[in-house]
Amino acid sequence: MVEPKAHGQWYTLVTDNFLPLLKSQPLFKRVTFSRVLSDSVENHYIYSVLIEIDTMEGYELYQNELIQQYVDIAKPMFETKVTHFVTVMKNIE
Repeated sequence: MVEPKAHGQWYTLVTDNFLPLLKSQPLFKRVTFSRVLSDSVENHYIYSVLIEIDTMEGYELYQNELIQQYVDIAKPMFETKVTHFVTVMKNIE
């Protein structure tokens, strides 16, 4: 979740740096960046980054290296103005 005051700078960080980094990874099949529409969270922006990964090696790369690179940059820049979380899912079909 991104507060409006931080939105422009955060969006630029993600679209100019983090998404290209993710999309350059050969272990990732597809990276999708979406805005989550919600009428229950006023004055905030919610986004989702979905990464399709076929191997544990790709998952470990994301969990152990890539998300930490994002956190190392975003946390000092935005402090509590940006909240993120990671959810792991397995496709069934």
